[in-house]
Amino acid sequence: MKNIYCLFAIIIGCLKAIFDVKRTNVSAIILAYSATELLEARAFLQDAQNGKIQQNELRRPPTGALQAFIDSTPALIMGGNDTLKRIKESSEQVTKVPVLTKLAATNGTARKCGASGPEGDSAMVTLSYGTLVEDFSMSELLYRNNLVKYQEALRHNFMEVFRNLHNRLETLMTGFLETNKSLVNDGSINTFNAGTGTMSVLQANKAQFFASIMAEMGENDFNAPFLNVHTMNQRMIQMLQQLEGSGNSNNLAPQQSGFSHYGSNNFGAAATGQTTSFIFIPGTVGLIGPWLNGLHRDGADIGTDTWTTVPDPFIPGWNWELKIKRACTDNTSISASRSADLVTQFVISGEFSRVKAYTSDTDTGIYKYTLLA
Repeated sequence: MKNIYCLFAIIIGCLKAIFDVKRTNVSAIILAYSATELLEARAFLQDAQNGKIQQNELRRPPTGALQAFIDSTPALIMGGNDTLKRIKESSEQVTKVPVLTKLAATNGTARKCGASGPEGDSAMVTLSYGTLVEDFSMSELLYRNNLVKYQEALRHNFMEVFRNLHNRLETLMTGFLETNKSLVNDGSINTFNAGTGTMSVLQANKAQFFASIMAEMGENDFNAPFLNVHTMNQRMIQMLQQLEGSGNSNNLAPQQSGFSHYGSNNFGAAATGQTTSFIFIPGTVGLIGPWLNGLHRDGADIGTDTWTTVPDPFIPGWNWELKIKRACTDNTSISASRSADLVTQFVISGEFSRVKAYTSDTDTGIYKYTLLA
């Protein structure tokens, strides 16, 4: 019986403690935390803001194909970077680029008093533009009395938008390479599959992967330097050959000479392949943009709406269109206290044109290689 009384006493004591807690106000509960615990909580939040706890979520994938296009573009356009700058600053988009076509050989074997061969001709390369847009909103009331400050959230959102834009551009660049790969390859070392437009390298030739490509690029009348947009797993082959240098019995390092490597996660090897590359020389492909319209270049401003530009945080010299709109917004669906919220909307946009060197046949100069598994 004594044990039963003790049990009842414990239960009553617990219930009393629960009711006491319910009567305790919020400020008292906060005061129950020690100063050390509060500092630890704030440190945890600061880590999150600095990206330490969010680094898996916010990591920026490699954009090698985009960088390859950027590096290739100055060699594609006559006048290089100066011409590119004029195109981007032009009030109207450049949509037509004149080119001269190949002159057919006449195979003459005797001297002539005059020419009777072809006159030659010209053609037009058409530039087609596409627009990329990302946007986000910022609430004034959301960040009032918030441990995360408005400016910190604004910087974070801008970086997220640019990360998304660059990932979308990367997808567009790898897709362009796939669509415009050459349907012929005069290489004689590896095996060309005309149906897929892919040159297959046998696993037995893995150690000569780049040497065979260099030789076959020569057979296609192209000489180094070469740009190599590759699947990320190819780093294993690259590192092996770079480390197998002069101190080893088989020096594989020299075949890396002449190649610039650009890794991407936006395409994979063929179903029967271990690793895949798109190989081309500088000037084979290009990216025109971001082109900005007149309102953004002029900085139009009507108070509630502003048209301006913002620099790209990852690519020096790039500027994007930035449209800012401030308005009173009913946010009661989010919180009853935000019925007349001040919300600022940010829209980042830019127009781009992907272009390749002119060719009158299916030999585009973009060669796809796969190392068979």
